[in-house]
Amino acid sequence: MPDRLKLGRRDAVFPVKLSALAVYGTLPKASEVWTGPPDGGFAYGMLGNDQYGDCEWAGYVHGADVVSLLDGISLAQPTAQDVVGAYLTATHGQDTGGVTANVLRIAHRVGICKIKLDAYAPGRGPLSELWQIIETFGTACLGVMLPAVAQQQFSAGEPWDLTGTSADNDIEGGHCVYGVAFDQGAEMAQVLTWGQRQKVTFRWLERYLDEKWAPIYSMEKAKGLVDLDFDQLVSDLKLV
Repeated sequence: MPDRLKLGRRDAVFPVKLSALAVYGTLPKASEVWTGPPDGGFAYGMLGNDQYGDCEWAGYVHGADVVSLLDGISLAQPTAQDVVGAYLTATHGQDTGGVTANVLRIAHRVGICKIKLDAYAPGRGPLSELWQIIETFGTACLGVMLPAVAQQQFSAGEPWDLTGTSADNDIEGGHCVYGVAFDQGAEMAQVLTWGQRQKVTFRWLERYLDEKWAPIYSMEKAKGLVDLDFDQLVSDLKLV
């Protein structure tokens, strides 16, 4: 593993024609604890994010993995070469990273590595909305401004947390991760990044979370879980 892993999320953009998730309806109240998928021993894989800034693409595939694991079904796992290929195709061969909204648009319109997204919407509410998104849809797409010290914390197997030092202000760049679990009492969440589950404190997310999205991999399943105006959401997505 290289000393410095790649990031790759560019500045957040929110499409004007796409409303915030809360406009389409109200999500159920989140549980106190959500443990996420039963993924013991599952190899998420780096999917190229150790060498390329494809965190948006790798994260998207990991999100699909999570949903499949929760549903107890098998997903044809794309290889690192598949994911990097999809990334470089979208960026015209340049390792430039990606804008989350644009990547989700690609996933919705044509799919990424043969995995299509039925719908998506930005969560513009408080941090508590994130737990609702994770529990309702299985995962959440998150954009964070990553401090450089987070790479050391990751390598050491430590949670992403504030250090109380000047290191908290040293931002390395934007990064895309996918939320998978949370414990509201312990104020601790878990995200998928660089092929692993990473613990992260709520206070860290409060400081560095730049954008959050609800990726709806299965509209049919979502309709049985939550009362959202899916017709309006799908209509709005056609304008994005």
